[in-house]
Amino acid sequence: PITALLEYDFDKDGKTEVLAAGNYFGVKPQQGRFDSFPGALIKNEKEIHSAYETGLDLIRKPVRHLNIITLNGKQYLLATVNNDKVQVYKLTE
Repeated sequence: PITALLEYDFDKDGKTEVLAAGNYFGVKPQQGRFDSFPGALIKNEKEIHSAYETGLDLIRKPVRHLNIITLNGKQYLLATVNNDKVQVYKLTE
């Protein structure tokens, strides 16, 4: 399942893309984990890239939130993962 969405102009082309992430591990053992979503960057209705293609490592991680922060004039993507460390990615300029 998708648990986090972020709208942002990742490629600086003036158009907003959507970054989707998810997975959910809080199920009974007999149901198994929902961990097959690698994340996706949705540029438009015809162009969707897996998060792996963009350099993000969201595979089999239960991502809960996605945010953009600015630190010392540089922008970073924060991905909070359930019961794990926050992942930080520097965005290209």
